[in-house]
Order: sequence, then C-alpha cells, then structure tokens
Amino acid sequence: DRLGAEVGFPVTVTTRTRDGFHQIMDLEIVGIFRTSNPTVDRSSLFLPLGTADRYLEMQGAVTRVAVSLPESAPGRADLTPLGEAVSRHSASDRLEVLSFDRLTEEFAEVVEMTDGFAFLLLALLAAIAIVGISNTMLMAVMEREQEVAMMRAMGFRDREIKGMFAFEAAGIGLLGATGGIVLSLLVVWFFVEHGVDYGPIMGEIELDYRWDGVLRGVWNPGTMFLAALFATIVAGIVSLFPSRRMLKRRVADSMRRSK
Repeated sequence: DRLGAEVGFPVTVTTRTRDGFHQIMDLEIVGIFRTSNPTVDRSSLFLPLGTADRYLEMQGAVTRVAVSLPESAPGRADLTPLGEAVSRHSASDRLEVLSFDRLTEEFAEVVEMTDGFAFLLLALLAAIAIVGISNTMLMAVMEREQEVAMMRAMGFRDREIKGMFAFEAAGIGLLGATGGIVLSLLVVWFFVEHGVDYGPIMGEIELDYRWDGVLRGVWNPGTMFLAALFATIVAGIVSLFPSRRMLKRRVADSMRRSK
C-alpha cells in the first residue's frame, strides 16, 4: 500500500547475510497478502526458502521452524516428545522449543487487562443497577403503606406481606431484565455478524498484538442468564427493607400517615 506496488512489480530489498554482510536482493512481487496480524502486514515479506538460503548465505540453516500439532485448542498440545526429539537430533544447544503460550505472552497480558477492565465495567453497572432498583422498590413499597395497613387489619401476617412484596418485586426485576436482554440481542447480533471496522483509524497505529481492526462480539448466554438472575434476586431482597420498616409501625399510625 505504501509503495503503491502491484503484482509483478520489481522491488529491491536490503538486508544482511548470516555473517552480517550487507546484501541487496532484486525480487518480483508475486502476491500481496493481508493477515489479521498488523505487525506481519506492516513489516513482513515471504519468499522461497531456496532464495533466502542463497542470498543470505544460510548454508541450509534456518532461524525458526513453525510446527503445527494436532490439538483441540492452541497451547494444549504436549511438547515433551518434540523437545526430546530436538535435543536428541540437534548438535547445538541453542535450539529451544517455545510453546504457543510462550510466544503469545504479551497478547495474553493484553487480554487479561481487557478482561479486568470489562469486570470493572460490569461491577460499575451492577452498582448503578442496585441503586436504581433500590430507589424504584423503595418508592413502590412506601407509597402502598395504606394498602399494607388494610391487609394487616384484615389479618395478614407480616411474613406473608413481606413475601408478597418480595415476590412482586422479583417479578418486576425479571420482567425488566427480560426486556433489557431482548433489546440487547439486537446489539449483540450486529456486533457478532457485522462488527465495527476500526481499520481506517488503526492503520497507522503501531500494534504488537494480533487484531484485524474489526471489533466483534460473541454470544454469551450465561452472562445474560446471570444478569436476569441478579436483577430478580436484588429486586426481591431490596423490597424487604422498606416493607420491614413499614411493618414496624402500628396499623393506626400507618393509616394516618397515608392520608
């Protein structure tokens, strides 16, 4: 992109040989690739091993060998046999077997930092939700003081009244959480299917971890279920405090206060 080159264009690459001498290679572009790793896209080129061996005077040596092993997930393969084979067949002690986790340590740190920020954001949202639910349920319960007094006068026990408020509040919390989840499904679907392309913005920013510039979401039903359960339980528990406070008053006092 920066050179304005296309397939078939000649390029001159200046590098060093194995012994450190300067070398100039006249090559031809046979393909232009774009990966999901901005570091590779910005500073890497691929050429035949024979060409590199001849121009760089490697004499059959290589600096790195990438090995693909059968594994269910990156970093889960057993590298012990590979390490033993390298030690047994290599005449040099400079060879080292590096696992996927070792090669992606910096990226893993970025992921952990992102997860920590997400947890902090969720904790903040949970605190805001608790305050909002508490205020709503406090007003809903206190405004029905006369109704509570009438039920007490008719013979309802305090435990039954508190259970009724808790059940009603939990139902309101569940309905609110369900509505929020339904609305969020549209947002999550957009991020999962389309995402947000930050490529034009991030093109000139130096990044040392793999990212293609498109921010995408993932489906996480467990988090949605926990959010609904959290809202339901918090609403039910919060309703107990104003109802218990109101039930400590005498029936006559509650009737006079509600007029």
